[in-house]
Formats: sequence, C-alpha cells, structure tokens
Amino acid sequence: MYTIYRIINNKEELIYIGSSGQRTKDGKIKHRKGGIYDRLVNGYHPNRFGEQKRIKRANSFPKQMLNEGLKTIKIYWWLTYDH
Repeated sequence: MYTIYRIINNKEELIYIGSSGQRTKDGKIKHRKGGIYDRLVNGYHPNRFGEQKRIKRANSFPKQMLNEGLKTIKIYWWLTYDH
C-alpha cells in the first residue's frame, strides 16, 4: 500500500491511495511484477490530460504537479503482506 501527499505551506494533504499488488479471485495475493517502483514509475496515471493514449506516471506526475503548482510530493509505503 502507498499514499501520496502534496505539500502546501509545509502541510501534507493526501491526494492518492494505491497498492502495488492485488488479490486474485481465489483469494491469493498476486505481487505486481516490478513491485511498487514499477507501479509508481512505469504505471499509468488515471488522468490522460486530454490525450487519447495512457500516460506513464514518470511523465504524468511532473505534468500534474505543474498543473497544480506543486513543488513537492511525498510518497509513503507499507509492506502489508510478505511470504
């Protein structure tokens, strides 16, 4: 699990909650290939910024931050399951 906060006037404001794995139909935990790094860097952002194709987060995070006038975000993550 991970959370993303924007920093405004030295205060954190929650803007996103996500996970890097998922539970299968039979209840088992499926680890995402590449883990949280792949989810945050190579994963796709839900906002397409008016474009038809999906945008990788490595490109969309800076674009979204620019749109919102943000200089800093913080990402926290927790290990909620391990073999």
